[in-house]
Amino acid sequence: MNSIKIYLSIIALCGINLFANSQTWYRQNPKLSTETLNDIDNSEMHFMAVGVSGAILSSTDIGETWSSKYPYPDQDLNGIKMINQNLAIAVGNQGTILRTTDKGANWNKINTPTSKNLNKVHFITNSLGLIVGNDGLILRTTNGGLSWTSINSGVSHHLNSVFFLDANRAYVVGNNGTFLRSADGGSTWTKINTSTSTNLTGVFFTSWDIGYIIGSYTFMRTVNGGDNWQRKSGGSEFNSCIKFKNANEGYIASGPFGRFYKCTNPLIEFNNVGWAQVKSSNESNDRLNGLAIFNDIIISVGSFGTIIKSTDSGKTWKQNDRGHIKAILSIDFFDESFGIAVGEEALLKTQDGGKTWQEIVKGLPNDPINTVREDPIRKGLLYAGSERAVYVSFDDLEPIIKHKNNNNNKNLTQNPHI
Repeated sequence: MNSIKIYLSIIALCGINLFANSQTWYRQNPKLSTETLNDIDNSEMHFMAVGVSGAILSSTDIGETWSSKYPYPDQDLNGIKMINQNLAIAVGNQGTILRTTDKGANWNKINTPTSKNLNKVHFITNSLGLIVGNDGLILRTTNGGLSWTSINSGVSHHLNSVFFLDANRAYVVGNNGTFLRSADGGSTWTKINTSTSTNLTGVFFTSWDIGYIIGSYTFMRTVNGGDNWQRKSGGSEFNSCIKFKNANEGYIASGPFGRFYKCTNPLIEFNNVGWAQVKSSNESNDRLNGLAIFNDIIISVGSFGTIIKSTDSGKTWKQNDRGHIKAILSIDFFDESFGIAVGEEALLKTQDGGKTWQEIVKGLPNDPINTVREDPIRKGLLYAGSERAVYVSFDDLEPIIKHKNNNNNKNLTQNPHI
């Protein structure tokens, strides 16, 4: 058995020259992403989310279960648009554009005319789409994202969000109160004064006349297509994303404290009651960055891999498992493919060299598993030790059976050969 603990001891004795030939390291995540998730979108019941370290999460059962992958882990991903059930575009830092045509099973990196950070992407048809990014960058495609052309925006501020109302009308918001409008599908743009210097982070129009933009502590509404804007101070420091289920029912994802706002009649409530807060996680570091809607189902994503879901239009919420935030204490590989990671409330195995990991929970305690050892004679016979007990598996961790430990005060890590 090859143990990473042994590897590290040898490396420490020999010096650090072994690492000189390893220029790039990639994160292998055993479950869901515990990194920040920056955006989420859906095509009917299929949801996808993207985030830091190139994380791409996918759910085909309306957010009940999620799978994760990191096809390009060297770049953070900031935005995603599911154009249809098969086709999706993800965008990120340093000009990163990823495209899938098979429901997210495989992702290809698209050549782009920029190395600037790309922040959000939106499509109105299978062919016509826009990307916005830093320093006033706007990219446009007319072939479903296979190629992109840089469009003159007329501004130099970072652009943070983009929205299509139809194939002609498109809108962009950005830093320092920037609001841009296009009447020709994004080919040309007009800057319109919003009378604010707030960094704007989200935009949504429900008709040619009625539209909304959000920013830090800011909601703004127009009733004449964006020519004039009415500001309402309020909300949270990080109003991140705004979407509407229909003309009268809107939602805003925000933070800190994982705040989520809902309005069921914005034309009436805007000057009176305002948007009502319908959810708070009460965790000070939580920030919700994106949301997606399918009928009465709302899913929002944010910091630390947060995924929250409502099945009743925001009345009640359920938070999905964030993945393994607890420490991983030891990793052992028994051959090129089969390995085990153990730690605080975690025991995981891989059968493909660490590309994917499966959590083992049957028969295990709530206290940390400190080590796993394989029998030197019988392949597949494994022993796991915690502070209080010894556990054995006869077929590579399925099932796991508790064995009596006659020395309850002795940690198995002190007696690795059993």
